[in-house]
Amino acid sequence: MAVAHDAATLIGTGTGTIEGTHTPSGTPRGVVVAIVQDGSAEEVTAVTYGGVALTKQVFKGQATAEAGSAQFWFLGSGVPTGAQTVKVTVSGSNTRAVTCMTLTGSEDLAVAATGSTAAESATNPSVSLETGNLETVAYGATFSGEQASGVGVGAGLTQLTEGQLTTVSTTYNTLRRTENPTANTTVSWTYSNDEAASVGIAVKEASKEPEKLPEVRGVGAISSGTATFSPEVPTGTETNDLLLMFIESGGATTGTEANTVPTVEGPWTEVLSEKKGNTRLTVFRCITPSASPTRKVSDTGDHQMARIVGIKKGTFNETTPVNISAVSTQASTKSVKCPKITTTVANCLVFAAASGNLPDAAGEAQFSAQANSSLTSVTERIDNTVTAGDGGALMVASGLKATAGEVEETTATAVTEAERAVATLAIAPPQTPKSDASIFRRPHRGLLMTGRTRT
Repeated sequence: MAVAHDAATLIGTGTGTIEGTHTPSGTPRGVVVAIVQDGSAEEVTAVTYGGVALTKQVFKGQATAEAGSAQFWFLGSGVPTGAQTVKVTVSGSNTRAVTCMTLTGSEDLAVAATGSTAAESATNPSVSLETGNLETVAYGATFSGEQASGVGVGAGLTQLTEGQLTTVSTTYNTLRRTENPTANTTVSWTYSNDEAASVGIAVKEASKEPEKLPEVRGVGAISSGTATFSPEVPTGTETNDLLLMFIESGGATTGTEANTVPTVEGPWTEVLSEKKGNTRLTVFRCITPSASPTRKVSDTGDHQMARIVGIKKGTFNETTPVNISAVSTQASTKSVKCPKITTTVANCLVFAAASGNLPDAAGEAQFSAQANSSLTSVTERIDNTVTAGDGGALMVASGLKATAGEVEETTATAVTEAERAVATLAIAPPQTPKSDASIFRRPHRGLLMTGRTRT
């Protein structure tokens, strides 16, 4: 049985110590208590559930104009069963609201992530919870300077408790994600231009840890020219990082077009290369033997530009970094479409790349609206145009494919119509270690071998 929301109770509102009863629906394995108050000071000194102490996990205050704060406390083991008294002890006299939530699960529970945000004038505040690919139950709590009638909850969220803190206008609101998220998530509210102090918490089963996902370290600066050059590596590059070099290049004349495939000196392996007219898109990779490997790009006849994306060591499959790749071309267009691929493992970081033979201008805003319905966290990584030679354009975006399977086309919009080479490639996550059972073999004559040499 996975971690699940069980029940929620508004314990009470008021000043001073607040005490009341929470009755769980099932057998609780975890307790979350949300406290929202007027005033930005940390006035809560203790929270107990059935006499067992909870631990404060996150607090956020907003001190200007209508001041307020929100916080979460948590208990993940030794939770008493049945109806229990929730007691919040305080040191100040501000008005506050206390909400208790219980959770069920097959084991003890733990906090996977917390987050917070505050502003004097907030519109639709949102709190991010970085949980990786864990299944969690996510809660949010907010203080708002808006009246309760003006505060709503974001998409995919269920309101648990809400109301006025004072007779003036300040409001408390607690909520949860309606469905258990299995990736990084958010909790959010809908209201306009008012004070806000918001917190979020995600709870997991204690033994569960997120699988490592390919993680971008950074992107090196753009390099271009009409002769050989060595593009910059990302800041902070370390030995055994995976480096992906994306190159756009053009040929010597219109007649020969971009026929020459660039080469890179050093420990680099070509992943893909495709041309359309006088633009070529090429990708090289290397697991770098040092923080600054040899990386000289050859002269293809007219111009070259290149940027390097770094993937942190330990977050990719070192044996087979590239799970799958595909290339295609497009006639002159502003509507970029990078090809479909089908990944064979979960949690791949997918890169979509496009080159262009135009414009002949230097800039960093040629592409926009990168999107892919198969991916989460789609992020633009590279957007450059250059004047070297007859000029060109290069775009790279990335997104996470949580499950193995088909990745739809990545789309984007360009400012300038251009012929394009386009590509998609997926970086695989680290291999899951095999269990000890995998080392056993069934030898002849029914002997069970355990890796020892028989003498």
